[in-house]
Amino acid sequence: MMKRHVALAFALTCSTALLAASPQPQRQKSPSLAERFPAPPGYSVEQDTMSEGTRDFSIATGVRGRILRRFVQAGDDGPAGVAEIVRYFADLLRAQGGVLFDDRLNSRAGRLDGRIPGARPVWLHVDINDESSVLDIIALEETAPSERQMPVDETRIGGSWTTGEAFVAMPEADRAMAMRTRDALSALAAPFFRPFQGWAWRVTVEELRDGSTSSASTYPYRVRVSGRQRSQACATCPVTTDTQDVTMFTITRADPARSAPPFAVIDVPWQSGVGEVSLYQHDLVEAFLRSAALADLVK
Repeated sequence: MMKRHVALAFALTCSTALLAASPQPQRQKSPSLAERFPAPPGYSVEQDTMSEGTRDFSIATGVRGRILRRFVQAGDDGPAGVAEIVRYFADLLRAQGGVLFDDRLNSRAGRLDGRIPGARPVWLHVDINDESSVLDIIALEETAPSERQMPVDETRIGGSWTTGEAFVAMPEADRAMAMRTRDALSALAAPFFRPFQGWAWRVTVEELRDGSTSSASTYPYRVRVSGRQRSQACATCPVTTDTQDVTMFTITRADPARSAPPFAVIDVPWQSGVGEVSLYQHDLVEAFLRSAALADLVK
């Protein structure tokens, strides 16, 4: 029996020594905050500052952790478009299993929030300023994570597509002409917006009478494509619809009796820095505005 114990002890000692001598698998090091969110191509980091503290994000307040504050400047070739900067950070988030939320942009500025889940979740906030020449980036790694409910992406929430009208004194013949334009635009746009996720979309024709119109043949009108945001605060939360319309674009026919172009004027408010849209909306509208079908309608 003594010999058996001695043999077992000897074997255990030898095994331990062999394990110690053999190469152990390396624990993969988590990327730093700076490595997670490099500057976009053509941009350079002007300043990095690390600190400990709390930050507020659009869906959570008082998030505590290690904070990277990074200022980024466009290079000599000039800035990228605001939408492209939002897309760049959205892609970085999604490539790391993260979620993008509260992204808003126009031609001059934009912002976004995001979160990457994990043992130590990472939060991101980006402010895009001066026509995307300057980026203010905050990345935070939670040091005391807490359970949080995350909003559902707008592309996963059901939406709708409807039409409407707003007439006051327009003669019946002019109303019929205006509604035909609305219906034609709705038919052209719907395939680009389908399956209508995330928003209650509406195509509305509106009378633009200003008191100066004396002839029924020159009644001006506008067709407006707008949306009311639908949101869901968590996977099991109810879907709510905002009460405020966000205008995507308008087509104004100032003089329906014109016999020569231009017959209509397209206005996209956020392209001139008025109002904001999400990246998802931006891409839907841009695809439609580039379509040959729309060119045929307004030429």
